[in-house]
Amino acid sequence: MLIVLSFNESGLPTSWGGFSLKWYRELASNEELLASIRVTLLVAVIVTAISTVLGTLLAIGLQRTVRSRSSTRCCSSRR
Repeated sequence: MLIVLSFNESGLPTSWGGFSLKWYRELASNEELLASIRVTLLVAVIVTAISTVLGTLLAIGLQRTVRSRSSTRCCSSRR
C-alpha cells in the first residue's frame, strides 16, 4: 500500500490526488540524499570485495586443512 501511495500527487495519504512522480523528483534533486546513497554504495562495494577475498582465502585454508587431516588419518590407520 505504501508503494501505491508514493505515486500520489496529494501530500496526504487519505486522499488520492492522481498519479505523479512528484515525490521521486524531489528525492532525486536532494543533494544530501544523493551523496549518502553514493557513500552507501561505495561502502557496500568495498565490503563486498573484502568479504569475497577473505571468504575465498578461508575456504581454501579449510579445504587444505581437511585434506591434510584426512590423508594423515588414512595413512595412520593402515599401519
